[in-house]
Amino acid sequence: MGRQIFIFTASNEAAQAHLRDSIQNRIPIELAFKSFPSRDHDALRALDRSHGLYAWGAVPGRLNAPRWSAMNVGDWSLCVFNSRFRYVARVAAKFNNKQFAERLWRTNAKGETWQLMYFLERPAEVNICVRDLSYFLGSGFMGFTRIREEKISRIAAEFGDVDRFIHARLLPNADHPTRNNLNEH
Repeated sequence: MGRQIFIFTASNEAAQAHLRDSIQNRIPIELAFKSFPSRDHDALRALDRSHGLYAWGAVPGRLNAPRWSAMNVGDWSLCVFNSRFRYVARVAAKFNNKQFAERLWRTNAKGETWQLMYFLERPAEVNICVRDLSYFLGSGFMGFTRIREEKISRIAAEFGDVDRFIHARLLPNADHPTRNNLNEH
């Protein structure tokens, strides 16, 4: 299977705070070390050196767990709010870590946290209307979404692959590390 695209929304006040905590700002590695077992520290150090520590997560559940399980390193993650794509990043690692999620984002009103975490390469900020890419990605996103295979096939047919689509339609003018790595994956 080729690259996939996952969408996460950040429309409410709590999600906007989470964006500031872990997408707009780099997560301090010391915070991660407090919540991850020592066996993961080398991997976290490597992530921090190569991309910085940026992360998002999903609350475990009937839909989120299989979507998160299907996510692979190298897939793309897009953030949407106010009907616009706002951030684009490649998935760098995945961890199911409740303690870290609680430390970073606390819990919701039900006492759940976003422990199905994925670390991202440094996110690129974009400002693209969802409607402009609806033919390829759809237009109604809620929570954590995986773009369906038929849409990925449409993207591949028109652009060759997902990476080329991302760079052509979401990052065409970006001076961003992922732009330089297009042929490395």
